[in-house]
Amino acid sequence: MSSPEAPDLKDGAFVIIRHKEDTDAILLVRQSYNRCKWSLPGGGIRLGEIATHGGKREVLEEASVEVFGLKLVGVFTLLKKYGMVLLFEAQSWEGVPKPDGNETIEVKFATLEEMDRTPDDIWTAQRALMHIANEMREHARPVYGHLTMPPIIVRG
Repeated sequence: MSSPEAPDLKDGAFVIIRHKEDTDAILLVRQSYNRCKWSLPGGGIRLGEIATHGGKREVLEEASVEVFGLKLVGVFTLLKKYGMVLLFEAQSWEGVPKPDGNETIEVKFATLEEMDRTPDDIWTAQRALMHIANEMREHARPVYGHLTMPPIIVRG
């Protein structure tokens, strides 16, 4: 009897980028695939890639923004796509946010309240990451949990 194969899981890195004037607003990208939902910029970490480098690469690819001083906000599980999801927050950023026209078709800054009013426009896990980022703004150490709504958080 053969054993079932493990799902092909990989780790992901997503980055919180706050508007320079309205720090409650977070940069989102609209994907060109998977029902064109909103997401934080980010995605899969390549084999052998340092997690922060993967987050920076994904942000640059998806939103044309260069981020600096990534701070780890938390590490989370999400069984549908990634093994582990790492959430970072950029301490600063440069560039003019714009979609790449391939993987992303639109960018915008939105508040958590705006996205909570239109929950079908954003993936549940992405909305959970926004909630976590807002709740942990003043928390110095990373948190851990599971990306559900509401998110399950364990403070480190």
